Amino acid sequence: MPLLAKHHGVLLEKVENGEIITGRGLNQESNLARPGDTRWGSHLKTLLRILVMWEAILEVLDIVKRDSIKPSCNGGALGLIGKMESFDFVFIMHLMIDLLSITNSLSQALQRKDQDIVEAMHLIMDVKEQLQDMRENGWDPIFKRAKLFCDKNEIKVPNMDKEVNARGTSARRKQKIANPVDGSS
Repeated sequence: MPLLAKHHGVLLEKVENGEIITGRGLNQESNLARPGDTRWGSHLKTLLRILVMWEAILEVLDIVKRDSIKPSCNGGALGLIGKMESFDFVFIMHLMIDLLSITNSLSQALQRKDQDIVEAMHLIMDVKEQLQDMRENGWDPIFKRAKLFCDKNEIKVPNMDKEVNARGTSARRKQKIANPVDGSS
């Protein structure tokens, strides 16, 4: 079953359950786009579509895993499902959506042929300030959104208070640190 049909089915189910509302311009049909060359906007668009079409993508991957004759196809689908259904993937997806959303307007402006250098410098300064603010204050909101998404989609969230071995050290040496995903290290 094609991805669009699965996504359509998921949308209908959500409308019937009252999870989403309908109206003009809402829940328009979408499809996964292949990321463009090096344009950040195309990567942002792809990540946003993955977020919106999450359930349908996983259902299609599950169908490929079950119905594929070639081991490489069902193994590849199984691997993708495993990666997507991890907290790391979800957290990084939300982080990248935030980062690319901040830089998207600058990216588009710098691609214009009639760009004014003064305007470009103002945009650069604005993006720099937003990124600094995200660095200082953005971890908790991203973590909360990723955790909420994981809870909704039954994805295991690691205990952030648990100490883990420092990267690159032996487990026997017991050099423990706080879990690094929470932004404390």
